[in-house]
Amino acid sequence: MYNSFFIPEGFTLTGHIDGTVPGRIEGTVIGDIYMKGFKVIVSETGFVQGSIYAADIIIGGKVKGDIYAEKSAVIEEHGEITGDICSSEMYIHPNTKIGGNIKKTGKDGKVIETIYQTDQHQKKEYLVTEKNNENSWW
Repeated sequence: MYNSFFIPEGFTLTGHIDGTVPGRIEGTVIGDIYMKGFKVIVSETGFVQGSIYAADIIIGGKVKGDIYAEKSAVIEEHGEITGDICSSEMYIHPNTKIGGNIKKTGKDGKVIETIYQTDQHQKKEYLVTEKNNENSWW
């Protein structure tokens, strides 16, 4: 039995991933990823063409699809997302490229507030705040 999954750089997986372990993607996944209750990391070299459903999601690479984080979403400096981000807690680096809506959800997963809408090009001021030289969670 494995404690996690790993997609290495230079490897392409076509198809959905559905499991109950945390995982790291450094290669390419063409398909949705379902890891409810676990963490999924897409590293700087990683690319996902599909939606990601997990407890915690960290994006350092590229995702063309929606992100649904039960607990937290972290979009790092080189992260690029073409799709919506839905989470109750998130950290978004100011240099991140986002082509979708950003929605804050409650513990039940329902949308409480839309923080950023691509069609309106408006961000709420508290989305990216400075605190000890780091952006903080909201």
